Amino acid sequence: MATLTHLRRRIPSLTSRILHPRALSSSTKTSHETDSCGVPIHPTWSVNQLLATYSSPEITPKMITRLHELSALRPPLEGTPEYKIVKESLQEMVRLVEAVRSVDTAEVLVTGRGEREDADRNATYPEGSGKEGQSLLKNAPRVDGNYYVVDSERKM
Repeated sequence: MATLTHLRRRIPSLTSRILHPRALSSSTKTSHETDSCGVPIHPTWSVNQLLATYSSPEITPKMITRLHELSALRPPLEGTPEYKIVKESLQEMVRLVEAVRSVDTAEVLVTGRGEREDADRNATYPEGSGKEGQSLLKNAPRVDGNYYVVDSERKM
């Protein structure tokens, strides 16, 4: 598994800016042209550059056929330009997924982002605050055991 150090070697200029706030100061000398806030004017790395360091997975014709079956699509004929495009695209996607999966997040702390937005979903209601659960069944016009019965026009 890739560690943070492993990724630093792959994308040094990005991680140094993220992990070291002093890198953003105007007094720091960098080989990249930056704006007044220390942000590079041009990209210092790319996803394609990063992915080029990973080996390309082998996608077999059987895999391509199976993926198309699962998607209810017809697979392109092997040897056609369309087949080649599909195979290369799948290889790039698998390479990206493997690169993401190789990042070791064991020591990453969750910042709690989104907790305020989801507060209403996590709200708990005190016992006896109203009718709930099985006691609501007695208000339903039709029930079958512990289930509500709802008429539907859809034939089963």
